[in-house]
Amino acid sequence: MSDRRSRNGCSSCRRRRRKCDEGRPQCKECQKRQTRCEYVGRLRWIVEIPVTSGGQHIRARGSPDSLEEEYEMEKRSQKSTLMPSSHGRFCGLPSEVLTEARCDAIPELDEDEDEETIENEQDASDDQDSEIWTLDHDFCEPLTSEHFNSFGERIAFAYWVNYLSGVLTARNSAENPYRKLSKLALASPVLLRTIISIATEHMSCHGRVPTELAIERQNRAISSLREALVTSQPHGPCGFYSIENPSSNDLHPKQAILATVLLQIAHVVFIGGTGVDVHLACAMHLLQDLHYIDRPANDFIPRILIQRFAIYDVLTSILHHRRPYLPLSFWLFIPNEEYDHTEPSFFEMTGCPQPLLGYFARLSNLAADLSEKIYDENIVLDKASMLETDMRIYDRSRVTSHSDSATAVRYEDNLAHCFYWSAHLILQRAIYRDSPHSTRVQHTVTNIIQQIKDMPVGCGPDSRLSFPFYLSSREAVTDKHREWVRERNQQLREVYPSRWRDKVMTILEEIWATIDTGRQKTDAANWYIDAKISAMERERDFARV
Repeated sequence: MSDRRSRNGCSSCRRRRRKCDEGRPQCKECQKRQTRCEYVGRLRWIVEIPVTSGGQHIRARGSPDSLEEEYEMEKRSQKSTLMPSSHGRFCGLPSEVLTEARCDAIPELDEDEDEETIENEQDASDDQDSEIWTLDHDFCEPLTSEHFNSFGERIAFAYWVNYLSGVLTARNSAENPYRKLSKLALASPVLLRTIISIATEHMSCHGRVPTELAIERQNRAISSLREALVTSQPHGPCGFYSIENPSSNDLHPKQAILATVLLQIAHVVFIGGTGVDVHLACAMHLLQDLHYIDRPANDFIPRILIQRFAIYDVLTSILHHRRPYLPLSFWLFIPNEEYDHTEPSFFEMTGCPQPLLGYFARLSNLAADLSEKIYDENIVLDKASMLETDMRIYDRSRVTSHSDSATAVRYEDNLAHCFYWSAHLILQRAIYRDSPHSTRVQHTVTNIIQQIKDMPVGCGPDSRLSFPFYLSSREAVTDKHREWVRERNQQLREVYPSRWRDKVMTILEEIWATIDTGRQKTDAANWYIDAKISAMERERDFARV
């Protein structure tokens, strides 16, 4: 079967169900599409079930057979099959859970089949383009029934490790911080339940599991978080124990709770829900208890937690038209590109260059100064002018990719430029109060849209485009730009489905209708438009990071 997918093909070809020539460093298909070409180890879940000499398997906790009651919801919509592992044991996989595999091609196996027959069946299933995921034991310790409540939770965890952790970053490298965090979560039930919940929600959007299951697991995760918050009430200056010098390789209970709260923000954003600011306020208290705000952090765990909170806090403050919770003097707001080049990389995690984070924080505070009328308007505009100068100096000093650079590097450069021009768009609209129809604003919108157009959907870094995409789409005033927004959002829904994308066009259409009422471009009309858009976004508790 010459047209079937290669078992060892790159991630892009496997995701798109295309034959891959396995060329290194880039296959021909990725060269043609100008997409990032990566080869990631395949995942195979092994359920440790002893095999008797007669070829029959023994029922044991953790096997699919013994989980009928516990796994009832999964079995209503999925068909469990048994396949052999390379070690002569069985592994069970719900046939429709896996994103990259057509597991309905995997045959049912009778319990009395011998190992030779099983091996032949596996070879036949490979010819039918089926795959099974494995978790490398070098990545994490052997998993037991103590880690998960059901076999389905094991599948969700594999989905997070193999796929979702890469979508949450701008660069899915070997140093992916979310994948490393998942390894630490195996020792923290509260964090592990939230990881499983988020993975299940994503799988539900892909049509792999029922919505009821995603809701059930999210309710369980929230209950676990509430219980952890109650039991972690502080009993001293550093909380319930001292964390003055935490090991970079251990996840302490309060760090686990903070990581859980921050991942719950991702869940709220993903489903287009409300309550982001409630989670941020809770996380802020935890950061203060851990003394992460007072001094710079260098260890892996503090860095990943602080960086995730900072990007959520600042970008959400812009969308919610408020000040960030973090003070303007916060150490991560001071431009320092070292944070982009040391692990965990701020840019790799967020898609936003670290120096721009500080500029976004200054913009948010200046906008609040204007709306709250704390300072004279001329003083605010002078500060805005200085900020604009700083941003342009930063842009000129950046080392950008050349036309002959690797494709992935060029896409990451496109992404960085999207955030850069987004900062200018906020400056023009929120501080200078330019009309959406002004030449300057539309020039900036065009720059962002062009950078996004240069990134094929599904290239990798484009998964971090939500904030620039929304800002530029919100200010689109021409029919051409608006039609492009509709088409692009549909394309993104197909590759990165989420309930938020189902809602975003509704609010954009409402904003566009509001903008169209001010085409006369008078100052009064502009103030009316901006006030209405702000009220609309506040009312929706809108957030997209």
